[in-house]
Amino acid sequence: MKKDSFFLTVKIPSWTSAIAVAALTTMVGTGCASKQKTTGVMDEPLNAEELGAVRLPDDTFDPACCSKKGIDLNGDMRDDAYHFSQKAGSGRVLVRKEIDVNSDGKIDLIQNYDAIGSLSSERLDTDFDGKIDVVNIYEKGSLARKEYDTNFDNLIDVSRFYTGGKVARIEADQDLDGRVDYWEYYENGKIDRSGYDKDGDGVVDVWAVAAADGELVEQKSGDLKSNEDATKNAEGEASAE
Repeated sequence: MKKDSFFLTVKIPSWTSAIAVAALTTMVGTGCASKQKTTGVMDEPLNAEELGAVRLPDDTFDPACCSKKGIDLNGDMRDDAYHFSQKAGSGRVLVRKEIDVNSDGKIDLIQNYDAIGSLSSERLDTDFDGKIDVVNIYEKGSLARKEYDTNFDNLIDVSRFYTGGKVARIEADQDLDGRVDYWEYYENGKIDRSGYDKDGDGVVDVWAVAAADGELVEQKSGDLKSNEDATKNAEGEASAE
């Protein structure tokens, strides 16, 4: 029996706002066509009328660590982005960027940087409700993991893990009980197998394994002795149909 849904019921977001974010990030990084002003230590909370976009209220970052540079991206005389930097030897190192992506007066994107100025994480409010719902984690400058809050309850429901820029594994909490119950594994950027825990014990009950034609074939977990055996079994089932 061939499957084309992989048992997945949670919708994994495919927001295209990252394109706009990337463009704005470039603008913020270069200061192109924008007004910039630098202040010393920033006091909390920000005054929206005087200083610009309001920072996320539940954020734990302490701005007292850094100097702040405010940037007006859209020419309305209010800051839409902030750069936070601190002294490092004889110079300064970028610690954090905060950006109001949609110009609604609230910060929607936060980028954090490590001690050498490399991007370490991104936190995004994709539905602009003032709460973070997507987190991107970077290791040595490369994307390592994406975490999604698909139902906006402040809990991670779907995680994507990356190796060499390609997705290697997906984990999802389909019934939203706080425990992973669905897995997808990839080889060379293509899905190799997926598993579903039906009874909530943390063990896969049903697997779907890619056959020679690339389609997934359902198998019971007891039949999945190894991925190689499972693939052979799946191909045998597919050819027998």
